[in-house]
Amino acid sequence: MGGIGLPTKIKIKRIERGITQWELAKMIGIHPTTMSLFETGKIKPSKETLEKIAKILGCSPEELQD
Repeated sequence: MGGIGLPTKIKIKRIERGITQWELAKMIGIHPTTMSLFETGKIKPSKETLEKIAKILGCSPEELQD
C-alpha cells in the first residue's frame, strides 16, 4: 500500500477484517474516540498500541507504517 499513510492503512485493514472502530478499540483497550483519532490522523498510536492493532489486523506494525 505504498503512498498511503498510517491512518488510512489502519482503516483499510480494519474494514477488510470486518471490524468496526468500536470493536477494534475495545479489543486493544482504548476509547473508541481515540481509535477514530488514529484513523483521521489527528493523533498517532504509541508503539505498544500500534503493535496491538497490527496483531489484531493480521499484519506487522511495519506494514502499517510503510
